[in-house]
Amino acid sequence: MEKFESADPIKEALVEKLEFARRNSLPYAEIVKIIDRETELSYLNTEEASVERKMLGEKLKNATVTVYTLPEFKLLLEQTDINPKRALDALAHENAHANAAESLGATDISYNLVVGRGEDRWMYDVYVSFTDPAAGSEAEEIRNRIKILSAPEEYDGSPSGDDIERVRLLKEKLSR
Repeated sequence: MEKFESADPIKEALVEKLEFARRNSLPYAEIVKIIDRETELSYLNTEEASVERKMLGEKLKNATVTVYTLPEFKLLLEQTDINPKRALDALAHENAHANAAESLGATDISYNLVVGRGEDRWMYDVYVSFTDPAAGSEAEEIRNRIKILSAPEEYDGSPSGDDIERVRLLKEKLSR
């Protein structure tokens, strides 16, 4: 029998990447700790913090699916068991961050899905990553981060608790 190529090679590739991430997933509680630590380190402009962040990122690398376009991200989320309404909310939320970052000059923007193992199901964390926009000073860099983190609130009024806390910490740092 003749073998036909998939009608949707992009979807097929995303499913393969998702299966790879599931095979290499970590317990979700460990993922949360890693992400929280990476966030703490992102507020420090030291070589040690940069090295530790890179090391933590390596721990998540094989459990993460990275795509570079919004349509691919939507298709990826559709391959999970995430509730469709929550998936669309996550899509809009992360795209707000990406749009704000791009408007400030960020490059290498990507959408990421981290796969974790829960007790009886897969658990996911989504985020946008990018190369920080050039800033003339630390204060300008902090203001840029605040704008990026606040973007979902400006788009549709739906900031996450993590975004709110990060903005609070950055504003505190800016006021010192």
